Amino acid sequence: MPTALPTKPILVWLIDDSESNHVTAISTVATMPWVTLVNFYSGAEAVAVFAKIEQQQGNAPDVVLMDYYLNGERGDHVTRALRATERRSRTVIVGYSSVVSASHIIVQAGADVVVRKHTDAQGINPSLATWLRNRT
Repeated sequence: MPTALPTKPILVWLIDDSESNHVTAISTVATMPWVTLVNFYSGAEAVAVFAKIEQQQGNAPDVVLMDYYLNGERGDHVTRALRATERRSRTVIVGYSSVVSASHIIVQAGADVVVRKHTDAQGINPSLATWLRNRT
């Protein structure tokens, strides 16, 4: 039985300082026409953009994939900053670190769920693909 596609588009932000993780995310969502991916390499930049979106009633992300180890930043701190900036949106923040314990620290800081960050032989993250497909 075929799986039904989601009825509304999903805007996903990836906050990660690793190019290879961005490539994996791009490859993962490439077969999901309902997903739009926006890439950030800096948590501070993402928080600034999010704050402007909240102030101007723009299109906030539905999902933020949050890495823990960012260049000079930590995902738990960025998560707290995003939550403190939320005014009208309620974004699902995903602990998305290759270190499982770090993903759980992100959840303790206000994220909603953990999705395993890994890449298969085809260059996609099957855990992320499944999670996005099941999100309706």
